[in-house]
Amino acid sequence: RSLSYLHRIGQDMAIRVDIAGFTPEQVIAEFCHQARAYYLYFWASCSKDEQFILYHAARDGFINWNNCEIHSLLERRILVKDPALRFMSQSFKRFVLSECCRPEYVKAWRKELESSVWKRMEIPLLMSALGIGAFLYMTQQDFFKSTMALATGIAAGVPAIIKFFGALGRAKSGTTEEAN
Repeated sequence: RSLSYLHRIGQDMAIRVDIAGFTPEQVIAEFCHQARAYYLYFWASCSKDEQFILYHAARDGFINWNNCEIHSLLERRILVKDPALRFMSQSFKRFVLSECCRPEYVKAWRKELESSVWKRMEIPLLMSALGIGAFLYMTQQDFFKSTMALATGIAAGVPAIIKFFGALGRAKSGTTEEAN
């Protein structure tokens, strides 16, 4: 999609006499105000998943790169990578934060996430695991005891492993910073 409309808004704002006294924040706010209809078009053209990604990118600044919708947003130049991932403009990011992060949007997204596959499968999977555990306890007590000992050992060891790799990562980044 062409961004010529946004360029035209920028050019029109550049020749305005009254804008010379504006702060950068005021310029962004004015640009966002003038581009609102165009931004609404961009927002409406996004799927629910894309809107959710944009919401999180605007609010938190973090995006899960494993999400396939990111590529669509990059192709349409709604998000730009140069070298870090950012919005096509600060005014669009502001638009997303002010217009599109209303409580009704967030509530709908949360409701949608709650009805995800994991939420639907969580209780049946938990009940199945408990049923298998009860079956093993009643019929195979020696196997159950050795399995529980192994599971307890793994559960106790995971935090230690995470702490070890975290300390290793901090030590490695500290060495890199000292070299610079």
